[in-house]
Amino acid sequence: MYPHYSLTEQIYSVSIGAKRIADFLDLDIRATIQDLVVYIVNTYDNMSEPIYYKSLVANINKPDLIKDFKILDSGIYVYVDKFLILVDSQAISAIEPFHLLDRVYIHAPKGRVVVKLFHYPFSCESTVSGYTLGVTRHGHDSSAALINNATGKVIAFEREERPLRVKPSFEFPLQAIRDVVDMAGIRADEIKSISVGHSIHWFEDAPSSKSPAINAFRDLGDGFMKDFSARFRSAYMFERIKEALPVLDLESVPIFFVRHHIAHAASMPIDVHQLDNESLFLVMDGRGEWDTITAWLLKNGDLKNVLHTGMPHTIGDMYNMMGRFMGWREFGFEGQIMGLAPYGEPRNPHEHKLYEIVASAYKDFAQIQLDTLNFKLNPKYFFGSFQPEYLAQVRGWVTPYTPSPYFLELLAPQFSPMPEGEQIDPSNPNHRPVCVLAYALQNRTQELILSLVENLKLQFPYIKSLCVSGGVALNVTTNGEIIRRGLFNNDNFITTPVPGDDGLSIGAALYFLHFYNRHQEVKRSYSSALLGREYSAFDVKVTLERFGLIGDKDCMEYFDLDDLVDTVATLIQQGHGIAWFQGREEAGPRALGARSILFPLSDPNSNLRANKSKRRQPWRPSAISILEEDAGLFLEHCTIAPYMSIAYLPSALNKQVFQSGLHPADNSTRPQTVNDEDAPHLSRLLKKIKHKTGLGAVLNTSFNRSEPIVHFPEDALNTLYYLEGVEYLAISNFLIRKGTYKPSIIAAAEEAKMQSAFKAFRETRNAHELLKILQSYPTYPQQVQIVFDGKYKIPMFKEGFDSKNLKDVIDCLSVTENFSDNTAIEIKPHDTPYKPVILRLLTNINRKSVL
Repeated sequence: MYPHYSLTEQIYSVSIGAKRIADFLDLDIRATIQDLVVYIVNTYDNMSEPIYYKSLVANINKPDLIKDFKILDSGIYVYVDKFLILVDSQAISAIEPFHLLDRVYIHAPKGRVVVKLFHYPFSCESTVSGYTLGVTRHGHDSSAALINNATGKVIAFEREERPLRVKPSFEFPLQAIRDVVDMAGIRADEIKSISVGHSIHWFEDAPSSKSPAINAFRDLGDGFMKDFSARFRSAYMFERIKEALPVLDLESVPIFFVRHHIAHAASMPIDVHQLDNESLFLVMDGRGEWDTITAWLLKNGDLKNVLHTGMPHTIGDMYNMMGRFMGWREFGFEGQIMGLAPYGEPRNPHEHKLYEIVASAYKDFAQIQLDTLNFKLNPKYFFGSFQPEYLAQVRGWVTPYTPSPYFLELLAPQFSPMPEGEQIDPSNPNHRPVCVLAYALQNRTQELILSLVENLKLQFPYIKSLCVSGGVALNVTTNGEIIRRGLFNNDNFITTPVPGDDGLSIGAALYFLHFYNRHQEVKRSYSSALLGREYSAFDVKVTLERFGLIGDKDCMEYFDLDDLVDTVATLIQQGHGIAWFQGREEAGPRALGARSILFPLSDPNSNLRANKSKRRQPWRPSAISILEEDAGLFLEHCTIAPYMSIAYLPSALNKQVFQSGLHPADNSTRPQTVNDEDAPHLSRLLKKIKHKTGLGAVLNTSFNRSEPIVHFPEDALNTLYYLEGVEYLAISNFLIRKGTYKPSIIAAAEEAKMQSAFKAFRETRNAHELLKILQSYPTYPQQVQIVFDGKYKIPMFKEGFDSKNLKDVIDCLSVTENFSDNTAIEIKPHDTPYKPVILRLLTNINRKSVL
């Protein structure tokens, strides 16, 4: 029997007309649901699709046709024949199925209920076998995850940007979906349910009522709805999932949509049952549907909302807005602002005065209302998509927010002209005001979050654990301060390797399985972040043969992996930088010991070497990986931190061992603590290093260079070719020394001769001279080429279709007399992972013939 508190607290406290639903409480529970639905349907006079409702009422009056029902805090689910009725107390439900037929809002003196009708042509029994596919495509960081329903474990995960080689990816995760199915070694028809990490309710229209999204953004015009919301609707999801898995019978597989912030909360790698009734989930991001900050109590096996802040009041977009003011123009730069902030601590009276001005403005700009714990932005400081005065000027979706004239008048005299974010130098006196601005922004953000956490703890004193997720949870400095202030200790402050929107695929699937289906067997869905693809020694050897490395003196094969690890440990001890490609790929944005570049902590220049190798600003801090058993000895308050999501300070007694790996300005570090279970290959290496040096730790930065973290073995070799100061690649049981091999995909930005040719082309528009330079680059059997008019063969570039240099190539082709609309562009035969990128490139320039 379902507990009555759910009914009393939620749906049954609402009046409908003159009759109270609470009158049904003493009846049999099945009759209660039956009578409730019949009453609601029969008392609503404006059904625009009456055929659904007449059939529905007829079936409800036959008790044997009521197949099942569930009562959750989010509402009541009634399964009748081929229909599902969801009776909900609010417009946005935590989880909703595919095929919305209608939505009816019924108002009453004490509130309203929402009756939603869905076509439900599949079994409503709980999923106890097969697999659940999680999908996220909320505008950026799209991904897919696969959960084993029998064990409740996450068995595969992939971000679309990795195989696509575009950062960040705004595409539907077609390749990621295919890859997680392939990684799991299952057939597509073994997928028994699909869960999507956003609410269908925001983007799905219905005959009887406009959706909240359409109502909220009505003034933005039809173009907005066509361009933005269409890709989140169920029909679009149905089409793209069918494209990814054409053999899957979607008519028999339930597709559910999980509210964005609930999916964030559910993505945590925790033991749900151990933490039940004593855990608080705090989700903070730019926005998810309408939500920006939410808090959830884990109560009786469900997530109950206890705090909600919605648009336009958003910490994430506030941070984003100020980053754009400081000169960053691309998406995903918030981590750079956080890394820059410690350099901005005032150093002289002028900077102190400047800080006071900015700090005062930020205090007025953003506040936490302590009585309600709601976060509020002062609208006089920004223009945003939801302000009437802004809509009067702009028609369309504009995000993030932009500073208002008032704010610009306040700041511009102090900060003009602003350098580009990529060009900021904290030691340059002209750039110091920008550093102070970043310092003040980080401090205010931290104050707001700490105040929120402190007051949530006062409101719920029995809470023992805090779980944080959402993009703002990547603010490692604030996470560390929560622990240092003793609000929660290290063991009870829980983070995830995928706090951003890529984690929604995991969270959506886990919420459907563990909360909606009340899965009781599993204790922990995952702990290790190593959930991606692994390449076998055979796979790697095939790639090395294509590059001509097998049998070469620069390629050493180890038949005992322990010997390879020992050699790599010795090289690191000697001061070498090592590219490390081992085991399963990491989930999330951090390199957690599977796709990493490693440097010795004993070298004071390791941080500078890491930044130079990756073409990053020299002031950027790096992270460390350290054996879990050593973390508490060398870092204050640190016991376990497996995901590089918390900043710690070195212990006073052992600070001297960190010659690198600490932030140059505040001496903090965001470590990855390593154990045998969660990161077996890296643990093995760190133990060898500890045996040789006394400390099992290295400086660890992600294995990439101005692109996503490497994914294919081919990416590893191409990236190594251009890395500065990194001489070796340990990949599977091979050790590659950078020698004479050539990359399969050329990085145009790295080639001085090519850069000069592009510059000359921009000035002269002489395509023939550029083509002559391009053709001077040798081609290889494994290389992808563009061939046109049977005459020109041009190598493909590492940067991908969206680089400025590749646009120059297209401009070059378009002005060549031999290149016309009827010219066929041919992709030379080669089974390459880069083909999807190339096909997109060709689509972008409207060439129809692709062979």
